[in-house]
Amino acid sequence: MTNEPRANLRFLLLILPVNFLLGIDRNAMSIAYSEIQKVLVIDFVTVSAIVVASTWFYALLQIPAGWLSGRMGPRVTLGVACLVWSVGTLLTPMQTTVVSMLFARTIMGVGQSPDWSASVIAVSQSFPERRRRLGSALLLGSLYLGTALSGPLTLTLMAKLGWQNCFYLYGALGLVLALAVFAFYRDQPRAQTAQRDNAGSLRSIGLVLKNRAVTCIAMYYFCVVSVQTFFHISFVDYLIKFRHVENTALQLLLSAPWLVLYASVLGWGFVLRTSTVHRGTERFWQKNLSGLAALAAGLLLAGGMLCPGTVPGTTLMCLAMVFVGLCQVTIWPHIQAHGQSVGIITGYVTFLGNLAGTLVPIVMAKLVVTTGSWSSGALVPLFAALGGVIFWSASIRGIP
Repeated sequence: MTNEPRANLRFLLLILPVNFLLGIDRNAMSIAYSEIQKVLVIDFVTVSAIVVASTWFYALLQIPAGWLSGRMGPRVTLGVACLVWSVGTLLTPMQTTVVSMLFARTIMGVGQSPDWSASVIAVSQSFPERRRRLGSALLLGSLYLGTALSGPLTLTLMAKLGWQNCFYLYGALGLVLALAVFAFYRDQPRAQTAQRDNAGSLRSIGLVLKNRAVTCIAMYYFCVVSVQTFFHISFVDYLIKFRHVENTALQLLLSAPWLVLYASVLGWGFVLRTSTVHRGTERFWQKNLSGLAALAAGLLLAGGMLCPGTVPGTTLMCLAMVFVGLCQVTIWPHIQAHGQSVGIITGYVTFLGNLAGTLVPIVMAKLVVTTGSWSSGALVPLFAALGGVIFWSASIRGIP
């Protein structure tokens, strides 16, 4: 077996399962929020802040985690990351106060922070440039499949075992996966050396942060995640309190957007699998495809929130995820194609994306509580739609 097939096989058997578990773990807290709210005796805004606490640290550590991923390579970085966030998952059901729960969530956020940068580097090492959109689609697909299955799986395990044992099970699986990465995954020597050279000095972080095109890419991703994070944090409460969905239909509706997103990234990855990034001969719509996708995603989510019927409303929301998938499939190969400082650029972009994941649910919760209506929350995806078009257009001149 040649080096490329071996790298592909390790990627499929190790990197994808790690991100599949990450999708489950990240969404499980949102599914179990009502049980945690009862245990801690807290209101909706406070439990929302606890749910996103791990995302705060995940976001704040993205740039140093990206630099570290470039220096250490995917094997060490992902192995340690999976180990640490699994410990945080195991600690979560042991907590009985707001402060201790925030501490457990902090450990999860710190552990999860290097995952995406290291995984993007693994795509660069495992796939040639012409196939990186397919590699990125597989990576995204594993993450979103985990998120999609997290709803029904977590609800089923909670019903049979209790929410505490559900978290213990997820944590134990994470420890096993971390050991498997250490034991069996191998970085590609030439690619790893190139990554270390490009991320070799702290000065490279400053150069990335000063680049306006990179900042526009990061702000674009902020807008995309502002749409996507609705389904991570707010969707459960929206379905129960606004749409009055019963438990029998709740599992299906919670999974539907993530299954659509899963199918979307695989579908777009297959369609765009041999395309390259921003050639000078591309037409206007090809260059601005990602910006137009962000516009469509935001408008569809806002339309779904404002729609009077549950079925048409959730259908529009699921359609929004089709275009979120297109945004996700196109942005990461765009970054990888430029080679230098991939880990740092990925960390910077992911930092602003996860900043949206922490701020937007709280802003939306405040809007809903203040106005007493979920319709006011539609302002968030509307602004995200406009921002996505503007920032992508400003970014397509290229990144270093």
